[in-house]
Amino acid sequence: MNSRSQVLKYFLLVFAVSYGAFLVVVGPRLLHGGTETAADAEYILFPVLVVGVFLVSVSMTAVLYGRSGVKHLFAGETRWNVNPGWYAFALLLCPGVMLALIFALAWLVSPVFRPNDFALGISFAIMPGFLEEFGWMGFAYPHMRKSMTPFRAAVLLGILWGLWHAPVVDFLGAAAPHRQYWLPFFLAFIAIVSAVRVFIVWLYSHTESLLLAQLTHVSLTGSLVMFDPVRASPAQEALWYALYGATLWGIVVIWIRPRLTGTSSLANAANRSTLSRTR
Repeated sequence: MNSRSQVLKYFLLVFAVSYGAFLVVVGPRLLHGGTETAADAEYILFPVLVVGVFLVSVSMTAVLYGRSGVKHLFAGETRWNVNPGWYAFALLLCPGVMLALIFALAWLVSPVFRPNDFALGISFAIMPGFLEEFGWMGFAYPHMRKSMTPFRAAVLLGILWGLWHAPVVDFLGAAAPHRQYWLPFFLAFIAIVSAVRVFIVWLYSHTESLLLAQLTHVSLTGSLVMFDPVRASPAQEALWYALYGATLWGIVVIWIRPRLTGTSSLANAANRSTLSRTR
């Protein structure tokens, strides 16, 4: 099976889990005129989605590469001995940009954009940040990289990552549900996560550390939970999400993409991570 077939099968499976769980949990209620609830999204669907990504990645790795392949998959998480600057980038970029943006909006536009201070919100980010990256960077990206440039693979993976959230996305953010602003909010969310995926790929290209990918994911999700302005309306939340996504993409275009394109270590890392030698 070639890499494209492996990637296609992987995404078919994780999307089947994501959208299939939505149909099972929410579908009967929709048929009777009901709607999805916050409890559906937060306590049933989101855990199923996250664990599904992890289990699909481990299962496919085991089928394709055996026990040694699974061992190799988990080994990426132990690559922690890297330059501290990479940790600073992974942990501080997303919350730093977010806080700068919403403080500016609170000062220039309206006090409703003042950030929340829900410190325990970081706990909501640990499970998705650590489990999902076994799928996105541990399995999917190395196989995508075999037939794509690093930047193209990162952007495509980021978009798919965003679309995978569709069953729960209306209950992400403090202004949920977003009603008529659902689509603008979703598109802004995709812009954010696709830009962050480029950051993660850039980190991975230089460190081969799955741990840093996980920490970046935790930093993004945790900051969104901890600092999201709780008084913002759905329209205002869609607005600041869109500005956040635009800012992150500005950083990607100006700073990251020139350093990502043609990075030889990406190809080397991807080739090692495809597990082709562990069969």
